[in-house]
Amino acid sequence: RIVTEFTLSSGRGRRVSLISPKLDTKTMAYMCRMLAQSSRGSVQIDRALELMMGEHGKTRLRRLMPPIIDHIKRGGTLAEAFQLQGRYVPEQFLELIDAAERGGKAEIAFEYLAHDYEKRLEFLRAMTRQLLYPLLLVIIAVYVIPWYIGVMTTALSVEEFTCRYLFQIVTRHRNSNYSS
Repeated sequence: RIVTEFTLSSGRGRRVSLISPKLDTKTMAYMCRMLAQSSRGSVQIDRALELMMGEHGKTRLRRLMPPIIDHIKRGGTLAEAFQLQGRYVPEQFLELIDAAERGGKAEIAFEYLAHDYEKRLEFLRAMTRQLLYPLLLVIIAVYVIPWYIGVMTTALSVEEFTCRYLFQIVTRHRNSNYSS
């Protein structure tokens, strides 16, 4: 059995999900953009979902879409179909699609959702880039600087120490290849 969700229970009855089965931001942005383009181009929604899960589609979407497509082909609405898979899609997506379908504005809802998820993805990428530099500084401070101080305080020259260090790495690598 595959674990799809790992939760912790706090003292007040809340559950905090650490590994969520919900689609990630990048996948949601892709799905909403594809649905927006398809609805703009007058492609039937079930056909758009089939195209989305095609051979170049994302793996999680390929697993998620068949029950949704089946529900739509049996006459159900898109909102109902996604509600059946509600564990995998965000609540905001479900609410907006339901309201948009009832109001006949699905194309606008898909455009809004695509734009929203793309902005979220842009924010996450920018935040990751900004956190990378401080993380790199911590790694340098914890590992590289102590190693360098060790090199400089030994009686060996830097060149001799580096040669011995590289020789040890090569020797370990050769020994590991012979032992396997």
